[in-house]
Amino acid sequence: MTAPADGHPRCSDPLPLDEALQGAGLRRVMGEHSPVAPLWSLSIVSHGHLVSVRRLLADLARFYQPGRFEVVITINDSELDPADDLTRIWPGPLLITRNDRPRGFAANHNSAAQMCRGDLLAILDSDLSFGADPFQVLEQHLLSPGSRLIASPTIVNVRGEVEDNARGLITPAALVRRHVFGGRHRRRVVNDRQPADWIAGLFIAITRQDFAQLQGFDERYFMYCEDADLSIRARNLGFEVAAIRTAPVIHEARRMSARKLRYFLWHATSLLKHWTSSAFWKYLLATKKSRPGNPNQGL
Repeated sequence: MTAPADGHPRCSDPLPLDEALQGAGLRRVMGEHSPVAPLWSLSIVSHGHLVSVRRLLADLARFYQPGRFEVVITINDSELDPADDLTRIWPGPLLITRNDRPRGFAANHNSAAQMCRGDLLAILDSDLSFGADPFQVLEQHLLSPGSRLIASPTIVNVRGEVEDNARGLITPAALVRRHVFGGRHRRRVVNDRQPADWIAGLFIAITRQDFAQLQGFDERYFMYCEDADLSIRARNLGFEVAAIRTAPVIHEARRMSARKLRYFLWHATSLLKHWTSSAFWKYLLATKKSRPGNPNQGL
């Protein structure tokens, strides 16, 4: 790890590409590492959603700058779409890999991070769309001297309503308030950095060095709660978790666990893991009297 002129530590080089692919059980579809380490690495996973990935790349391409971004795409299922047109949509470094078998959110993004070369890492949902560039503001916060931060930009739905991606701690009581009594709060990011207990995985920004220090996502979570777990583990180590006021990013939540049994079971299993984890109880006890965010928000 080296220290650049801005004083912010740089992450060590990633694993050699072939070694990272072999260790993760991935095979390369196309592409290479960025020849020069970029500022940002963007990790995107497709679960049969390459149509959405194409739209996302087209949005991101509007504010691409050489040396600023690389993209790592993981194809997580057996979709037959060859994806060979993605290099015509995205003008910069692009690595596309495919799993031998479907894996969870945590495992996919951890593997992608092993292949990333950027100083900053962004976990992006394929259903996001961008009107303007939120990354410039995010990088200012992430690279400020002494910053230890997990961040999200301002997220809105297609109606322009602010989404609740920066949330209070998930507890059974908060879950009941949210889903039984309609306790989902939409609120504006009124400060430059609005603290939260955790940031939803649809857009997570962090330095790659900090992601490595946290040992990435906990792969015991197949889907759901890995984002909350990462956030509270970070907060237990003194990190800040916050929504940053930026140009809005649009996302329309699928909320599959409310419609499909398999997703509901994944969700319920992850909640039990979360509520029985040592990180959860350490954080809950340490912040019982004073928690950032609205404790009614929950999941």
